[in-house]
Amino acid sequence: MKTILMINNVPAEVVQRLRQHAERHHRSLQCELLAIIEEAVRPELELTPAELLDAVRGLGLRTPGDAASIIRADRDRHDVRSPAFWSEAHRQSASVAASVHAQEDQAFIDAVTDWSE
Repeated sequence: MKTILMINNVPAEVVQRLRQHAERHHRSLQCELLAIIEEAVRPELELTPAELLDAVRGLGLRTPGDAASIIRADRDRHDVRSPAFWSEAHRQSASVAASVHAQEDQAFIDAVTDWSE
């Protein structure tokens, strides 16, 4: 069953920014608002640095192109400009950087990344 949500007394400048945001994503205002709400209540995936490293190693990356393909596919699934995406990316990178394996992890990233692309 679907529910109708209403928000009263929204300042005009907020509505204007929401309309611009929707336009950038090629969505109606209604669809943009739903996307924002869905992103806000999306369950967080909590991985320890070790679990994240195991997951990355499990991908079987052999070339920088392998990593780039996975990153491009993920970017196509998410709005990488959203505050939620940036926040999660920052949380994950900080978690990896704080790991006792940070140097090893960075060496792995450097090994599978072609910075010339």
